[in-house]
Amino acid sequence: SLAVDWEHDSEGQTATLKVSQSCLPTSGQKHKKAFHIPLSMALISSTGEPIGLRLQGEAASTSEMVLNVTESKQTFVFEGVSEHFTPSLLRGFSAPVKLEVDWKDQELAFLLANDRDSFSRWEAGQTLCLRVLQEMITECQQDRPFSYSQLLVDAFQRLLLDSEIDPALLAESLILPGEVYIGEQMKVIDVDAIHRSRKALKRHLATSLHEHFTKIYQETSVTEPYRFEAEAVGRRRLRNTVLSYLVSLETSEMEELC
Repeated sequence: SLAVDWEHDSEGQTATLKVSQSCLPTSGQKHKKAFHIPLSMALISSTGEPIGLRLQGEAASTSEMVLNVTESKQTFVFEGVSEHFTPSLLRGFSAPVKLEVDWKDQELAFLLANDRDSFSRWEAGQTLCLRVLQEMITECQQDRPFSYSQLLVDAFQRLLLDSEIDPALLAESLILPGEVYIGEQMKVIDVDAIHRSRKALKRHLATSLHEHFTKIYQETSVTEPYRFEAEAVGRRRLRNTVLSYLVSLETSEMEELC
C-alpha cells in the first residue's frame, strides 16, 4: 500500500508530498524491502486545471509528473505553488498498489467532477460513493431515515454535463460500487442493509438528476447498424447505464421505456 499526505505553504509557495509504502509480511519473508513504485500525479487548481510542477532544485516544469518512490518513506517538495490545489494521485493507474489517503469528501467530489485523468476521476467517485453508502447502511441498521449527500449529487451533475468526457468513462463513473465489494469492506456483512441502501441511493440520484439522465438517454440513441467498435460500445454502455437509473424510479413510463 502507498500512503500519501500533503501540506501547502502559501507564503513560501511550496507544496510538500509525504509518501510511505508498506507491504504485509508473507511466509518466509517477514521484512520486505521497499519497492520501486512509479507514482504519477498532478496538482489540480480550483479551476480544474493542473498546476505547473517543479521539484525543488530542478528547473523543468510540467503539468504531470511521475515520482519514483524507492524508499519506505520519502518527501517531495514542489516550488512555485501559490494557489490552493487538490492532488490527483496514481494517475493512469501508474502502479498496482492500494492508495491510502485521508481524503475529505469535498476533495473527492471535486476530483470526480473536474479531474481529466480517467483513473483518478473514477477512483475518487468510487471512494466517495462508498463513504456515502457506508453512512446510509449505518442509518438503515439503526432504523433512521436516509441522509443523502448533496456533494455526490452535484458531482454527478457535473459529470453528466461534461461534454468532453468519453461515454465509456462516464458510464463507468456513474456505476455505484457493487454490493459484494461493499460487503467486503464490512466486518459483519449486512446483506439487507447493503441492498436497501444502494437501491435508495440509486433512486435518489435518478430522482435528482432525472432530466440529465433522460437527455443523455435520448442523445445516445443508435439508429445505424450494430458495430463492434469502441465508440459504439461506449455509447451503448452509457445508454444502458442511464436507463438503469431511470428504471429505478419504478414508474410506468420508465418501465415502458425499458
